[in-house]
Amino acid sequence: MTRTDGLTLDRIWTTARFPARSQGVSYRGSSWGYPELHARAESLAARLRRHGVSRGDVVSVLDFNTPEHFLLHQAVPGIGAVLHSVNLGLPPAQIAATLETARPRLVLLGPEVPPPLRGLAQGHETLEMDGAMGFPGLPEAPPGPEGTGILGREVDEEDDAVLLFTSGTTGTPKGVRYSHRKVLLAIWGISTLLSAHPGPASLRSSDTLMGLIPFYHLFGWGLVYIGPFLGAQLVLDGRFEPARTLAVIESEHVSWFNAVPTMLHMLLRQPRREVLRGRKALVGGMAIPKKLVAECAERGLEITSIYGFTDGLIAGIGRLSPEETSLELPDQMERLRMATTLAPLSEVRIRELPGAGFGEVEFRAPWLPHGYVDDPVRTREAYPEGWFRTGDLGARDGVGRLQILDRERDAVKSGGEWIPTSLLENLLSELPFVEMAAVVGRPDEKWGERPVAFVQLRDAPPSPVPAMRAHLERHAAEGRIRTWWIPEEFQILPGLPLTSTGKVDKKSLRASRTEPTTPPPGTSTGGPPRQ
Repeated sequence: MTRTDGLTLDRIWTTARFPARSQGVSYRGSSWGYPELHARAESLAARLRRHGVSRGDVVSVLDFNTPEHFLLHQAVPGIGAVLHSVNLGLPPAQIAATLETARPRLVLLGPEVPPPLRGLAQGHETLEMDGAMGFPGLPEAPPGPEGTGILGREVDEEDDAVLLFTSGTTGTPKGVRYSHRKVLLAIWGISTLLSAHPGPASLRSSDTLMGLIPFYHLFGWGLVYIGPFLGAQLVLDGRFEPARTLAVIESEHVSWFNAVPTMLHMLLRQPRREVLRGRKALVGGMAIPKKLVAECAERGLEITSIYGFTDGLIAGIGRLSPEETSLELPDQMERLRMATTLAPLSEVRIRELPGAGFGEVEFRAPWLPHGYVDDPVRTREAYPEGWFRTGDLGARDGVGRLQILDRERDAVKSGGEWIPTSLLENLLSELPFVEMAAVVGRPDEKWGERPVAFVQLRDAPPSPVPAMRAHLERHAAEGRIRTWWIPEEFQILPGLPLTSTGKVDKKSLRASRTEPTTPPPGTSTGGPPRQ
């Protein structure tokens, strides 16, 4: 039996749709208040239903961060259908595979989506969006009477609301479905962590928000729902372009935005980067380099970290303990670079690796999905006994936060001992001439694996490799790392390959066949010392 009092996504509009709340959505010079957007979402939902979209049907959307995409996040789940925001950063073959798995009733195409990607929707019913929220091709249909609109009227909190796909960095993208209840609880968890707990980049309803994270990545890390949920102004600008993004941040008085470290890195390389002074940012998707935190502090940009995954939504956000609130802001940000406070109602357990001092992180929360779509084998592997195996390696810090040290697949096992590559990457990034660094494992006949460093340089000295090696050796002498962790190979690249989510593509680096840099005479090919 359908319940009308459950945790359904239409409840996000409970306060935002009233005229007393003047905030809304801005996009390239136009703006709409939340009351008008609510009415538009009601009308769109009715039109989708009249077109034949029914409860349980999947509607796939190929689009960037636009007002149309925003409305579809409200209208599609609002009639009990399932929204699939297609990850446009995936390789074309993987995009086609996600559409095949989703089996959409309808595919909607944004006007700025490149023609080659539009062609991937062949074989499905498609409709073009006009970029003006007109949705041509959908029949006209009035919404329900005032106060009894169509959104959520026949939806149960356990109905599926969204279909997401993983980024495919370890193979074919895996699909996960989330119900209304699960999405709403996760949104509540993110909002609570950012507003009720002390720490940098706090979020307030008075902030003007901008999502640089695409909607097809966990609904822009929840921002498509957090905006109306808090009644905060939300700024959209299509796809990320660093120079234009800075101009929009300035013209729209954006006070808070989200980004992956590579996006932040690009913004800080722009001539007008001073625009970022006094702003706040939520940063995640990969480990935040130590040098990036220092540069943000120097530029007056307040940041904190977020930890989550497509397979489990939000896990935690970097927040302070009471004792840390008196620290200077740069020190606070450095503390939270890799440490996260767990979201309310969630928990983790750590399966320690023998002798390592850290272990594999497993996570569970009320918003955890039931598994992968049409994939019982990988579901059993990833969700044992109701926990999600994150594939991350972590430990608890001194105040009980979770520290993420590395991806399990990225950590190097040399001579039976573990090398956390993210620590080496952060130390290399401290060097002023290192733009980005990534460390991966390569097969080694003697040790099983040895680390190899791939580095993108900026204003490099004449002999960058000896300088990098000497830098790591100094840290080894100080006890921060072990001597045998230091790579023998340093590969200098013009740019590091990135995945669809803006992370360094370590799978590509592991598979590369570049010529190794010759170690200096007398350098030992290391491994863990034997007792």
